[in-house]
Amino acid sequence: MSAHVHTRHISFSRDNLLQTLSKSDVFEKNPTLEPCKEDVDSCLKKYRDDVAAKGCGCRANPALLFECFEKTLAKLEELKETNVEALRAFIYYATNQTQRDNERIELTVYFRKGGSDADLHKYVFTT
Repeated sequence: MSAHVHTRHISFSRDNLLQTLSKSDVFEKNPTLEPCKEDVDSCLKKYRDDVAAKGCGCRANPALLFECFEKTLAKLEELKETNVEALRAFIYYATNQTQRDNERIELTVYFRKGGSDADLHKYVFTT
């Protein structure tokens, strides 16, 4: 008889993804994402400059992040087929979780590129 596997559902917004990609060790801990580093660094710099110019993140232009988010999420989607272990490592890193017996993590990333529901993007990654 097999043991029941519990799924822990964790949702990420644009802000959670921004926080994760802003961590100083994100590429060191997740080397398969290295191809995204230059784009992420460039997007984050543009976004931080916009935050500084406007005085707070609440007025900054989130569209400055979309390109690097899309490239990073596309790379994570690719890892579903090419390197599941690297995807698992990223999920544990991003969610600050540890691997447990009989548990898997489902990380759902949502972000809206515009003002309508049609602009809502959803990505699901599972350990």
